[in-house]
Amino acid sequence: VHVVVPAGAVLDAASVPNALPAIQGPEYSFTVLEEDLLAPRLDYADHPRLASDALWLHFSEAVRLGTGVAVKDERGETPGNVTTSLFGSSARVGASWALGATYRAVISPSSFRDMAGNGFGPPGGTVVEFAITDDDVPPRLAHEWSANGEVHPSDAFLLMFNEAVQHGAGQVSL
Repeated sequence: VHVVVPAGAVLDAASVPNALPAIQGPEYSFTVLEEDLLAPRLDYADHPRLASDALWLHFSEAVRLGTGVAVKDERGETPGNVTTSLFGSSARVGASWALGATYRAVISPSSFRDMAGNGFGPPGGTVVEFAITDDDVPPRLAHEWSANGEVHPSDAFLLMFNEAVQHGAGQVSL
């Protein structure tokens, strides 16, 4: 096997490209694995809670799209704008979720395949159920850990909230 990495194909963190032939034969190695006969499995799902969130499916290995995920609401209707994007071993399923609706995402054996072509397991598929809620309750500080008294400038403090939070427009001032 001959490996060719063209100049500029790889950048380091400072965006400096590789200048081949900087990689010499003894500097790299790889192993050819046995044939992959195992189906990818769903390790866990991150359910959307808000209408702007997406359903994230996390698999045991990298997957490629097959027939996709069938999503239906409690009336059996498909929400608008259903999209599926792949990110290695994760899939993002987005849609125009309706506030207050409950959904079922059906992942069939043909929905995803691994890189070796194995269909999603288990044989009967998997169903992920979730509801879209209206979250109008602000997060509250559940616990605070801080250094009291004299502290070193590199000491940290920790704020724990009662729900997942994201960066807003403000800032924390000391």
